[in-house]
Amino acid sequence: MSFSVHEAKGQLSRLLSLAESGEQIEITRHGKVVAVVTGVSSTTRRPGSGIGTVHYSDQSFELTDDEIETMFHSEIDT
Repeated sequence: MSFSVHEAKGQLSRLLSLAESGEQIEITRHGKVVAVVTGVSSTTRRPGSGIGTVHYSDQSFELTDDEIETMFHSEIDT
């Protein structure tokens, strides 16, 4: 859906409702799109909502303190 700046000023609440419902609203000036209004995902994250979604490899990595020290203090080849 496309609206001029003038139309958008007078219908902002309606346009926001449309965006919340999934519509993409284009705002135009002199026939050229200058902005796009879209809704924001209503998904909210709750503590603990990711439990069970991370999976680890069976392969274990064991490094000595010296190996870790070397990794942190060695130069990176570019």
